[in-house]
Amino acid sequence: SRRDFTINSVMIDTETGEFLDPYLGKRDLKLGNLTVVSKDSFSDDPLRVLRGVQFCSRFNLISDPDTDYLAIDAQKEYDTISRERIWGELAKWCKGNYPSKGLYFLEDSEWINHEPFNIFVPLRTCQQGKKQHPEGNVLYHTCLTVDAAAYYANEANLDEEDRVVLLLSALLHDVGKPATRQESTDNDGNINISFLNHEYVGAELASGVLKVVGT
Repeated sequence: SRRDFTINSVMIDTETGEFLDPYLGKRDLKLGNLTVVSKDSFSDDPLRVLRGVQFCSRFNLISDPDTDYLAIDAQKEYDTISRERIWGELAKWCKGNYPSKGLYFLEDSEWINHEPFNIFVPLRTCQQGKKQHPEGNVLYHTCLTVDAAAYYANEANLDEEDRVVLLLSALLHDVGKPATRQESTDNDGNINISFLNHEYVGAELASGVLKVVGT
């Protein structure tokens, strides 16, 4: 009853093969729900929110409103988490086939507002050129990119280290866009959007993020 999420509160009797699932974790796993076991004990360890981020990535889950509410409330304990533990959960996020789902929970839980994740906040309102990027803002573009990177990692059968490098590269590849965004108008009155040298600005920002989490 003091476990974090229902999918993480399932046991098996090794002698009989019987599943012991008092909180319907198997159901939530099948339905794709990230659901808290106990509202009273969830706040025992604030790292549980980041564990939820990597669970969403690895098991294709979406958080329910109660989980979002409890995660938002747990923000006050964010500074008690060591950077090493943050890196541990981020590395597990890289293992998932649905990394965008982890980013969605990071946003819904409002933990995106805390370092090092706050580097992604400006991406939410940074619109791109519709011709080159009809998908919209840079954060959604990043979600599509990390999912594509996970697919490639599977197809290429990358080892764990190379997979982490690829996923983090995809995650951070456009963080320099908000600081370099420029608009111009052509002779026909069309607005063109450019991000000159965003890769160099982004490289410095990405380096700062990785130093924060100790990589």
